[in-house]
Amino acid sequence: MKAYFLALILLSAGCVGTIDDEGGAASGGRKSFVFVSDDAGFDGQAAAGISVAKGDRVNMTFSFNTSNIYYGDSRGAGIDIKSKEFNLTYRTGDPPEKSVEFTAADNFTIISYWPSSGIIKGKINVIVE
Repeated sequence: MKAYFLALILLSAGCVGTIDDEGGAASGGRKSFVFVSDDAGFDGQAAAGISVAKGDRVNMTFSFNTSNIYYGDSRGAGIDIKSKEFNLTYRTGDPPEKSVEFTAADNFTIISYWPSSGIIKGKINVIVE
């Protein structure tokens, strides 16, 4: 519950945040991240990237800033987020937040695209230590 309210505070302030959860799985801890995603990328987080420990359970919530997402044409509209761990799509009318969860194993990059053109809008490097 603490983590949920912290995420809401970060989102309402337009910030990107990290939430460390206690009492994670036996193989590792838990890390939660909140990213604001739109046509400008990932709210400045891409430059720094994020670090997690190998074996951590990682939860990532992507909050889509609908006021700054170009909706394109009939070929596709919104934002695609792709990585080797997960793929997400956001389209007009979808819920404004989507979450993924996985166990950290290897480094990877999360990339945000315009779906109709494939133009890259932002990147987040995930470093697994």
